[in-house]
Amino acid sequence: MKRCPKCGYCEGFAWPSLLDGLAFLFLFAMVVVGDYIPKNHRWMVMLALTLFLAGEFWKSRREKKCREEYLKLNPPSTERLKAHIKPSSSQ
Repeated sequence: MKRCPKCGYCEGFAWPSLLDGLAFLFLFAMVVVGDYIPKNHRWMVMLALTLFLAGEFWKSRREKKCREEYLKLNPPSTERLKAHIKPSSSQ
């Protein structure tokens, strides 16, 4: 999924958000029917939390990669200025 830094348009499907949504729905279902679930099946809550953390980690890695790609194509003004200033020789 690529995001335009100017308008925020997203290209592609946001798989990390899908993982987050599934984990949220699963945790919500556990809270709603938590009294009826035997204690030996409570490991599924840990599975949902792990799924949520995996989605968040994936999303952060993807955003970091997109940010680095954006900065490579559009460097900050200080970096552009450094490219044009040449060191002067005093000799």
